[in-house]
Amino acid sequence: MKDLEVIQLLQHYRHDLLNQLQLVQGYLSMGKTNKVEEKLEELFSLLNEERKLTILQTPKFALWLIQFNHIYKNFRITYTIDIENQNLEHLDEILLTECKEFMEYMKKISDGDQLYEMELTIKETEDKQSIETCFFIDGLVNKSHTLDINEENNKGSIYETEDGIVRRFITPKI
Repeated sequence: MKDLEVIQLLQHYRHDLLNQLQLVQGYLSMGKTNKVEEKLEELFSLLNEERKLTILQTPKFALWLIQFNHIYKNFRITYTIDIENQNLEHLDEILLTECKEFMEYMKKISDGDQLYEMELTIKETEDKQSIETCFFIDGLVNKSHTLDINEENNKGSIYETEDGIVRRFITPKI
């Protein structure tokens, strides 16, 4: 990453953090302590997830995920890392490639004027031998693309639900 890119990343990160803190300050000035508690809880949760993300030792994937909301203008993501204290450095490129390919596909089939909320969960499989990565995109992107999803989905890992689209992939730890 070049110096200018690092500075831009820090600017975006600081901007987002200040927005969150300004919301807290605004609710506090209005005496809405329940909202203050809610926003602080969200912020602490986000920072805890970022901590768990960086501990995975997947720098390329972590940078991509931290920059996600600035890269994809009509997608907003929240994520949950259900893996503690594991080094997944050897999976860095795989995670990054799989996620970026999926997002390129989502950009193709989404409505560029609509904002989509996404959730990403990364966890170990039950047998502890693999990592499961699961995206959920709220709101159906475009019903006319159902065939495209089925045609491009040779792994069976993208499917539609009543509420949106799910993309799941499993990566062996080895």
